[in-house]
Amino acid sequence: MKDQFKTAGYFLLMILLSALLAFWLVEYSPFLDHGKLAGGTTNLGALALDETLSVTGATSLGSTLAVTGNTSVGGTLGATGATTLGSTLSVTGAATLGSTVSAADAVTFSGETIYATAEFTPTAGQTLTPAATFYVIGSSGAVSMTLGTTGATAGQMLMLYGDDANTVTINDTNLKSTSGAALSLGQYDIAVFIFNGTDWVEWLLAADS
Repeated sequence: MKDQFKTAGYFLLMILLSALLAFWLVEYSPFLDHGKLAGGTTNLGALALDETLSVTGATSLGSTLAVTGNTSVGGTLGATGATTLGSTLSVTGAATLGSTVSAADAVTFSGETIYATAEFTPTAGQTLTPAATFYVIGSSGAVSMTLGTTGATAGQMLMLYGDDANTVTINDTNLKSTSGAALSLGQYDIAVFIFNGTDWVEWLLAADS
């Protein structure tokens, strides 16, 4: 009889421990409900989800993020690896992405879109290989420069802003301008290009000089 009571006691203890473990997983585990993440700061490596990703706090990913459902982040989103989204991305806080973002559906930001900015002071015949989107172009004299294509991706945008009184000529190498020739960038002029996979295509030129 004592053995029967002992067995029953062990059985009840196992049930109680299983219930406590289930409660802990539901209340405190960061992984919930088929792809949803709990609120608060989340720091992860690679993350692949087949449903909706919803985070109310900051999210920091050190590797690849792949989501086939909707992605909603209420705080800051930071990813240093490639980000692939099969549906809508909605971020109400800051979004910092260190690599390629590929979205098959809409990407919505409720705040400002801020492009990487750099300064470039060309010497005669120098090539600018874009590593940023918006460049402030300054020079000590009238010079010519060439737009490089190394590392450029089809669809990539490039903006150039003339910052001083010297005219900078953008050679027609790797360039498709509306005039079919080299392009002049004067003070306060803005030129915008889109890379077509081979050349930088002039999208618009706002000439203020």
